[in-house]
Amino acid sequence: MVRTSQSLRVLGPPDVAAGLEVIGADPVVNVFADYRTRITQLDPRWLGGEMWGYFEGDRLASMCHVGANLVPVNASPQAGVAGGDRAARSGPRSSTIVGPRESVALL
Repeated sequence: MVRTSQSLRVLGPPDVAAGLEVIGADPVVNVFADYRTRITQLDPRWLGGEMWGYFEGDRLASMCHVGANLVPVNASPQAGVAGGDRAARSGPRSSTIVGPRESVALL
């Protein structure tokens, strides 16, 4: 059995290319995350929140914009659980969760 390490961390400017690749899996659904990633280059000073990245090994697999809204991007069940746990621990900062039903339900 091959095991991969999984982790969740705040993304920053060095993660833009990987983030755009994840967003590109469904560019219409992820248009908000695409816009925020491109316009801010994931710099928290301009992002107005954070962009969390869920990694499987060294590969960015999904993301979640965390600001006034929680917006999952390409969320797998594992990423949804990790993001939901982190959001619960960090306290209320988002008023809504926006995205496809399946991804929102995971959070």
